[in-house]
Amino acid sequence: NSLTPFTGTLDGRGYSVENLFINAKDKNNIGLFGYAENSEIKNLGLVKVSISGNNKIGALAGNINAGGKVLNCFSTGEISGNINVGGLIGSIKEGNIENSYSATNINGNYNAGGLVGWNVETLLITPMQ
Repeated sequence: NSLTPFTGTLDGRGYSVENLFINAKDKNNIGLFGYAENSEIKNLGLVKVSISGNNKIGALAGNINAGGKVLNCFSTGEISGNINVGGLIGSIKEGNIENSYSATNINGNYNAGGLVGWNVETLLITPMQ
């Protein structure tokens, strides 16, 4: 949560988390990481997720704030929520997303997106095709 955010580095080394299930329809900041800040999450896949929450909902992270980096990550599955719902990240502010994608089905009422539900001042870098 915002009082004790994830602030470290996680290197998934190319592994995937499969069948992550979270049913928290009345909760905020829901994902593998609920709230991350000044962190780096890289080389990780989330496969066949089923995640539901209220606000700031994503497979990898519900909320990333203040300099968070996401590198070489992806997600597949189902994500649902009310506000700020994204396939990989629900909400991100002042971060970097590089070489990452999402192929999830999204169901959201406001600020819903395939990769990110809501972002402010985030640098998105994708590989050249």
